[in-house]
Amino acid sequence: MPHAGRALASSEGASALTALRAATASLHGATERHALLQAALRPEAGAADLAWLYLAFRNFYALVEPQLVTADLPASLTRTGYRYQPRLPLLEADLRDLAHPASLVPGPCEDIQAQTLINPLGLLYVVEGSSQGGRLIAPRLRASLGVDLARGARYFHLFETAQWPLLRDWLSREAAGVHNGTPDSGCWAFTLLHRVFDRAQAMKSAGDGSE
Repeated sequence: MPHAGRALASSEGASALTALRAATASLHGATERHALLQAALRPEAGAADLAWLYLAFRNFYALVEPQLVTADLPASLTRTGYRYQPRLPLLEADLRDLAHPASLVPGPCEDIQAQTLINPLGLLYVVEGSSQGGRLIAPRLRASLGVDLARGARYFHLFETAQWPLLRDWLSREAAGVHNGTPDSGCWAFTLLHRVFDRAQAMKSAGDGSE
């Protein structure tokens, strides 16, 4: 997928946050429009639609979370109080709550490899920023499927933590060129997520857990 806005991302004087937004804009939009996500947000969505979405997120985090929990973050970021909260336990619990066959599909997409990131900041921007979608998604899921923070929608309540504002504000204070590779890291994260979504959508469409 094209990395629209890459030229804007390198503009002199931009913050790291501005650079990330510009570099990932088209990839972000493509992910939000993905059929797997849109199916789970329909008023008539069923538990199966949500289970397949959770499966995709679980597979994505199985690839990237080991790096996130051990990442050596800049001291100026950790001093803000920012800490990455693991997502895999929440997704596993939500899948168990839904008790749908999708939750039994083996975990990581073993043939989709996550490269080792020298700069995890763009990846953190993607995963923390995407948690804010829960502000809109959680009420929809509660209305359509009756799931909430206590059961079946823990993952989509991550927006209630204060981690995204801490990361966002820190990125807004950092100059774009200080942390090399940050926009590329964000683009890589969205591209990987889209590939994992594509794989889950193919499995869902096949109807029997295989492509």
